[in-house]
Amino acid sequence: MVQSVRLFSALACVALTGLGVLACSSGSDSGTTTNTGGGGHPSSAGASGNGASAGTLGASGSGNAGAPGASGSVGVGGNGSSAGASGSSGGSAGAGTAGSSGAAGASGGNTALAVGANTPFISYEAEAGTLGGNAAIVSLTTPPTTRFSSPELESSGHAYVALKNTGDYVEWKNQTGKSITFVNVRASIPDAPGGNGITATLSLYVNGAMRQTLTLNSKQTYGYEGNDHYNNETQNPSDGNPRTFWDEYHGFLTGAALAPGDTIRLQKDAGNSANFYDIDVIDLEAPPAPIAQPAGSLSILDYGVKRTTRTRTTPRSCKTRSTPRKPRRRRSTSRKARSTSARRAALPRPASRFKAQACGTAPCTAT
Repeated sequence: MVQSVRLFSALACVALTGLGVLACSSGSDSGTTTNTGGGGHPSSAGASGNGASAGTLGASGSGNAGAPGASGSVGVGGNGSSAGASGSSGGSAGAGTAGSSGAAGASGGNTALAVGANTPFISYEAEAGTLGGNAAIVSLTTPPTTRFSSPELESSGHAYVALKNTGDYVEWKNQTGKSITFVNVRASIPDAPGGNGITATLSLYVNGAMRQTLTLNSKQTYGYEGNDHYNNETQNPSDGNPRTFWDEYHGFLTGAALAPGDTIRLQKDAGNSANFYDIDVIDLEAPPAPIAQPAGSLSILDYGVKRTTRTRTTPRSCKTRSTPRKPRRRRSTSRKARSTSARRAALPRPASRFKAQACGTAPCTAT
């Protein structure tokens, strides 16, 4: 015998047939019910969680000696969530068994988490820069149709800027909020016709004025997978289907630092000899000053080591001896063998064995 029910949004009710009880749950702050039972009392409303719906009401027992039904549990919800399961029915008539409580509702809210490492540099994609001359963006617009690679497939963001003509450039504004003294450029230049790479410079401008050149090379890039060399690349351009196009080149800025709001530009000038310069990304950094030597430590500079940079121009495998090595005598078990061995060891070896030997298409210098 239900006398009255207060309704709210998202109202859920359970009618308990034969008990004269209606247990309701509301998605608003709280819900109330009025029921008639011989000795039962209405259960209290469940308190709402943070933005959650109220716990539903446990139904009271019916009958002359019925005990009060237990109240519904408080709904516990995360931000913006709503939950709360219905309480079960009250005790049977005349038995006075208390109704069971409603189960607590719980659900978590949404939390945004930052992803990635904190780096001391800021990266700018080339395709996000300002282009000049006939510079053009090359991007991967359709899925690859072969198993072989391409510069755009290997580039970050699957896009880069191609500088092919004198005067082509890509430029960025320093929006790091820092005074930049160091740059790192991910770029690609052609391989040598016979492989083994080339070296070429690229001009760097600050606020439209020439500042310095960066030295790039392709000696550590380009492997070729054609002629059945897939996943077993060679250094021979005639095999075709190259991969590993990109390398990184870095250096300190000469002169004043790149102040916030200044522009930095990479430009192909007449003195830059590579046929093309593909630019993928530039990193801007303001590195800290070198740290002082820790107390109690030893420095190799105190033991005769010089601050010099040595560049190896001859591959180690191509080096030859400038003077013949002294022949080694082999021990023999017979007098005749010892005599033969001695005569062979006394014979002069051909001088050509100690001359510079060819390495690729150019001879190596004997050292």
